[in-house]
Amino acid sequence: MTLAARALARPRRVAVSMPLWLRTGAAAWIATRLAIAGSLAGAHLIAAYTHRPLGLDRWDTQWYIAIASHGYASAASPNFFPLLPMLEAGIGRVLAGGADPSQTDLLAAGLGVSAVATLVAFCALAALVELEADAQTAASAVRLLAAYPLAMFLAAAYTDGPFLAAALLYFLGVRTRRWWLAVAAGIAAGLLRPVAPLLGIALLVELAVEIAWRRTDRAALRGRLVAIAAPLSGTGLYAGFLWWRFGDPLLFVHTQARYWHHVMSAPWQTVAMMLERLSHPGVTSALDFGLVIAFAALAVAVLARMRLAYGVLTAGLVLAVLVSPVPSDKDAVQSAGRYLLAAFPAFWMLARWVVRRPWLEFALVAAGFPLQAALVVLFVLGGPIY
Repeated sequence: MTLAARALARPRRVAVSMPLWLRTGAAAWIATRLAIAGSLAGAHLIAAYTHRPLGLDRWDTQWYIAIASHGYASAASPNFFPLLPMLEAGIGRVLAGGADPSQTDLLAAGLGVSAVATLVAFCALAALVELEADAQTAASAVRLLAAYPLAMFLAAAYTDGPFLAAALLYFLGVRTRRWWLAVAAGIAAGLLRPVAPLLGIALLVELAVEIAWRRTDRAALRGRLVAIAAPLSGTGLYAGFLWWRFGDPLLFVHTQARYWHHVMSAPWQTVAMMLERLSHPGVTSALDFGLVIAFAALAVAVLARMRLAYGVLTAGLVLAVLVSPVPSDKDAVQSAGRYLLAAFPAFWMLARWVVRRPWLEFALVAAGFPLQAALVVLFVLGGPIY
């Protein structure tokens, strides 16, 4: 056989390249896992020297574990939406070998769900921005999200990671016309957080404006209408359960006022309250105040420069924080920085600004990760970060 014949007969290796959005998302996910591990190591040393208990089952985590174990058995528990505890209960039973899961099993399940959801969120953000902008902006957006100080909650057994993943998959499904994906993600979002209807409202406003200007794509109209209904359907399912179980379909709203002392307030009154509290702040008051102002400015920029649905979503999330303060707490907008984690268009908008200014991105990331590490330590030591 000649050399040419041997070359032709030799099996060829087919190069399989990983999509860029997957590489971007996976790299950010691995980097954040390593950073969280380093923070936990530091927290362990602090706990050893100060004799303080160290735990990953802090604050809301305990509520989700209790619901996964016993269902909605207390008057305050309906404040927490059902999808995460359902997943914890199912996965926890698998971890327990079919027996009733222990609290450790349920915690491990919750942490696993958040870890996978965070990977999905990073990849979905990269894919969405790459689809509508470019790969460089996508990479910057993912890095800025990963370095956001309150992104530490993406590693906790909270709903923030799953909800962010659901919101991003929802819009990715809409933009790629994979309506099954948008519907599934929308229903999941509605079973995770009370602000999920904002996803459908944002898309509805965008569609209404397009129809008014006669710019709508009639071929996609039915799919978009179904997608708009999906988050409302998810929330409606939970409301229906609460009506059947407790006789109050809006119990998740009423528990916020009854047990967490949220009140309805005009946004400008909340801002005035926040400014007043800065004279005797809580641990995270200044951080929450600064983040609310920053996201409000970014919401204006998103409304002016990006798709209308993204602007409505970002502005709606900021407004949701401002109309529901906690006047009895030193931090009038408790957990505002965590709630605004779902405003992914803000990170996208910021990426558009920093993509041509590498020094600014470097500064934001370099400042964000150390602050995130400090908040991780505070959280696992039981500090007031929730």
